[in-house]
Amino acid sequence: VYYDKNEKIWMAKLKLVNDDLIKDDRDFESASKRKTVKNCVSVLHDVLYRESSEIAITIFNELIDLYPSEKWVFDMKNYYLGCYPEKHLEEIYTSALSTRDEVLTMWFEYINDDELNCSVDIGKIFKGIGDCYPDELDDHNMAMKHYDLAINYYQSAIQKTATDYEKIDILNLLSYVYTSKMEISIDKNEQTQNCLMAIKHIELSVQNLLKYYSSNYYIVATRIEEIANLYQLIFKYDDALTNYKKALEIYTQQFEPNLYRIEHTSQKIIKIFYDHKHDYNSALRYQLMKHEYTLKGDVPESTFEIRVKRKEIVKSHVKLADIYRALHQYDSANEHLMIVTKLNQESELFDKEEAASVEPGKY
Repeated sequence: VYYDKNEKIWMAKLKLVNDDLIKDDRDFESASKRKTVKNCVSVLHDVLYRESSEIAITIFNELIDLYPSEKWVFDMKNYYLGCYPEKHLEEIYTSALSTRDEVLTMWFEYINDDELNCSVDIGKIFKGIGDCYPDELDDHNMAMKHYDLAINYYQSAIQKTATDYEKIDILNLLSYVYTSKMEISIDKNEQTQNCLMAIKHIELSVQNLLKYYSSNYYIVATRIEEIANLYQLIFKYDDALTNYKKALEIYTQQFEPNLYRIEHTSQKIIKIFYDHKHDYNSALRYQLMKHEYTLKGDVPESTFEIRVKRKEIVKSHVKLADIYRALHQYDSANEHLMIVTKLNQESELFDKEEAASVEPGKY
């Protein structure tokens, strides 16, 4: 960011990045206009938490004017306004539970309305109630009870879906609730089973995604990486590696590869090979690939970016040296350590020059 004296405006260099939360138009499609409206209203939950209550009120008032016969829209307005009250933390959970109980009562009025498929909404509310219990309310059993209720209603909702996109959404919701169960499971076997169920539903979601997208679609890669993350949590490193490699291959095939995704997925692969499999040759192969992407990243412009970039490069050389040492290739290890020494010396010189360029008393 800098000030252009000629134009008399502040300038900032920005870059577009992938939006992992982007919605496809087909997320909103349905066999009826009424269900399409409900699909759109359901998405508001993902965005309204960032907006003021005035904006939420305006949106719902317009919807109520457009669809006066849909009483549930009015009820949803009250629900959304009660989701994020401006209160102290200990009051928020009590208020949220009370509000969700009220909206549950509302959705149960429509439980036999297959067109609206309110079982999804009921499942979301039970999941939300379950999330209130593990930490703030310290009640493991109540959390599990509500997560199981959420699962039951999600499974019921799948039977009523009108499109594959609805099914994909519910499969994702099921994976999230099983992941939540896994995170609070006390018994190791129970933890593993919940993790495997989360993986199963992500895999089903990916199968449905592949009906509409090619196998190298970016979002498919992110879901495959989620599968790998879950396998790693239960120490199934071979399965984790298989999925990390699939995801990494897709990331590198993108028209404009996401360097962050490539570097971090590579890092996960390297860690498994180095720390758990002790396969140093494979670790070296992926570290060299990661190193190449680290070097070719965006050219830094600001002082801060230069420091961050140099630090990343230094860390990459250090890791290469560690792997070469593990392979008893000491000459190669020393080469990278010499580069590290040189980069650190350049950093010290750069910092001194920066300090000298700052006028006394100005920061």
